[in-house]
Amino acid sequence: MIKNKKEWIMPFVLGTACIAAMAVLLWVACNFQTQNVQLIQDSMEPLSEGWTYNADGESHAVTQFPFALKSEGKEVTLSCVLPEVLPSEGVIMYIADHQYIQVYLDNRLIYEYGNQGHTPFGDVFGSVTNLIPVPEDAQGKQLSIRAVCPEGFHHYNYNFYPVYLGTKSAAVFHVFQQNFNSLCFCFIIVLLGITFIVAGVYMNSKKYPSNGSSFLYLGVFSLLAAAWILTDTNVMQLWYGNAPVIYIGSFFAFMLMIIPFLQYIRQIFVGGNRLLNVLSLLFVLNFFLSVLLYILGIAELFETNLLTHLLMLFSISCIGVLCYREKKVYHNNELRGLLTGLSILGAAGIFSIVKFYFSSHNNNSLYFRLGLLGFISVLGFSTLKKSLLFLNTRAEAIAYRKLAYLDSMTMLENRTAFDSQTEKDLQEPAGIKTVAIVVCDLNDLKLTNDTYGHRVGDKMIIGFAQCLKEAFDGRGRTYRIGGDEFAVWFVDQPEEVIQDCIRLLYEKVEKQEPDPRFELKYACGYAFENLEDGKEIKFNQLFSKADANMYQEKLKIKGLD
Repeated sequence: MIKNKKEWIMPFVLGTACIAAMAVLLWVACNFQTQNVQLIQDSMEPLSEGWTYNADGESHAVTQFPFALKSEGKEVTLSCVLPEVLPSEGVIMYIADHQYIQVYLDNRLIYEYGNQGHTPFGDVFGSVTNLIPVPEDAQGKQLSIRAVCPEGFHHYNYNFYPVYLGTKSAAVFHVFQQNFNSLCFCFIIVLLGITFIVAGVYMNSKKYPSNGSSFLYLGVFSLLAAAWILTDTNVMQLWYGNAPVIYIGSFFAFMLMIIPFLQYIRQIFVGGNRLLNVLSLLFVLNFFLSVLLYILGIAELFETNLLTHLLMLFSISCIGVLCYREKKVYHNNELRGLLTGLSILGAAGIFSIVKFYFSSHNNNSLYFRLGLLGFISVLGFSTLKKSLLFLNTRAEAIAYRKLAYLDSMTMLENRTAFDSQTEKDLQEPAGIKTVAIVVCDLNDLKLTNDTYGHRVGDKMIIGFAQCLKEAFDGRGRTYRIGGDEFAVWFVDQPEEVIQDCIRLLYEKVEKQEPDPRFELKYACGYAFENLEDGKEIKFNQLFSKADANMYQEKLKIKGLD
């Protein structure tokens, strides 16, 4: 919510600019008429008049398209007289829905489509858009389309869709227009699916297994659903012409997409993991069984849809029971978003199945597309919200853990970090050749605190810490191990480098901006040891040696040596 009135100015200006832009465009469209520069100006005109169909020797007038007839293994012939005026290099567009077709012009065969005798097993048809070239002498002649439904589809309806006449480019544009919504939907779902998979891989690589798996399963489900929707339309024919691959691929995507969906649910539910795994296994078995029956010629892929639909309805029922159990028994806080998404997808799935069996088979995925978009949007947002919360919690934990090893005043590592690192290096010295420690102690810190207060003393500590960090940066790790005590730990650095860093520290301190209330003085000592030939070094001995050297320097500074 925008609380500051000034913050309303920019949204108001932006909204006004958008409204003004739309108004100007509308005015230009109404008042400026120029030559049409649309790339494809041809259109497909429906051949809707004068059609008859012949079935069982009886002729009937076609009153409207589309219409459906019970096949019962018979053939149907559609007939009409072509117009006297036809487009140059024209085509007739006809959708053959699980049909073997032959097209005649005055009893002359001009086109046929079907896979009889051309497939290794079963009949492969699907819903295919046919572009039938129109001969140059076709004006005023009778066009007949003989449609035969194969025996494997004897219970299937003959679906007859509108027949169009136009140019090939207009036909391609018409197919694109008819499937534009499906294309846009698939683009969005594929984009989301890829995003989910990338997020899942990233989270798994960062050791977030549960969140990563959720994204992975949701992403795979999205891609399989998009593949099914895309192959369920005839838009694939714009790029690929092997109808059997499109047809079989559509069934495979449909049968497999429920498996990652169930596994996604399993990632969210506290209980019911065994049941969800069993359901996933049943869908895997259903897939292999359907393929085997198809290969053996026992059943068409279309006929095994019933088993897939029954499994889907059973899975929806099981998920409903599990949702109730999650709420009552486990009090799952993530259930609200999931229930919303499942309700949308479940209702859409049931509508799609009912439409498949009791209505036209045209555009079967419409309800499912809407439900899937709602499901993925709701669940994607829910999973993203959960993951962001998880990442935020993990980031806070890392920050707290880091603070436990950090001195808040100087931002150097503290005594805990110093003890941990030195113990680790000396207990596991594999590959380490030399170690060294530099110990520094500020002079007169207590006197400064007592005279000018702790704020001035803190300034003295921070100033020295900055010099220490700059002098030893990249060579050793710097620590504040006490009130006025500092240490630097070296691994595999030559003794000459350590001596150079100590001289550089002296120069850095000398260049510090002077403060009339104190003089920044310190004492420094170091100890260096070689670990080659399996020599064992005791930390206390090494630290005591460096501390003793530092103390000797302190005495020199005070003139007491």
